[in-house]
Amino acid sequence: MIVKKIFSFIIPFLITVTFVVGYFKITQKISSISVPNLPSVSFSDLVKLSRFSLEKAPSTSLVGTITLMEGEVGHEGRLATESAKINSPVPIQQGEGLSTGIDGKLILTFEKAVEIDMSGSTSIGIIQTLPADMVFSQKLGTVEYKKLTDIPVSIRSRHLLIENDGDITVTVDELKPIITVSINSGSATFAFNNKDNISNVLTVESGKTLTFNDDTRRMVTE
Repeated sequence: MIVKKIFSFIIPFLITVTFVVGYFKITQKISSISVPNLPSVSFSDLVKLSRFSLEKAPSTSLVGTITLMEGEVGHEGRLATESAKINSPVPIQQGEGLSTGIDGKLILTFEKAVEIDMSGSTSIGIIQTLPADMVFSQKLGTVEYKKLTDIPVSIRSRHLLIENDGDITVTVDELKPIITVSINSGSATFAFNNKDNISNVLTVESGKTLTFNDDTRRMVTE
């Protein structure tokens, strides 16, 4: 009986002592830790450190070279709200746009990636020029896209997405909802959602021509 009373007293006592000793040791360690002074960072500093920039394209993106210019050619910079006429070639970056007048002609080359041959009355957007993937948007006109390497080359025109695996010519009618794609060499894969929002994917080989109606979301190959 006495032994039980001793144990009933000693065990809670030892637990209490252990807790107190542990608490003071932890407190002592925490108080000995010195917190370094952090430099103050302003909002402008955060903007400078940001990886995204409206003014400049990503450092890893490829820069295009205009190798031929004829007639009226327009260039829309990353910060511009409309196209401005240019009289001499300028470097072309991701996020910019190009257009040609009725008498215009332009050849844009991204070395070891793609060559873009624009006819008159044509407009394209340079969406992405990363080494992993090249993406362009074509609003109207006729453009020939020549793939020069294994880097994927995609063209978005209205509701049609095209992945070029060769040499293709894309024509977007200004007045009608018609997009015509001629496969000059290699192949091209087309993707779109029909009116029922069902995805459709089709690969067309060299020598074929595809006609896509953007209103009905239907395509015909010849």
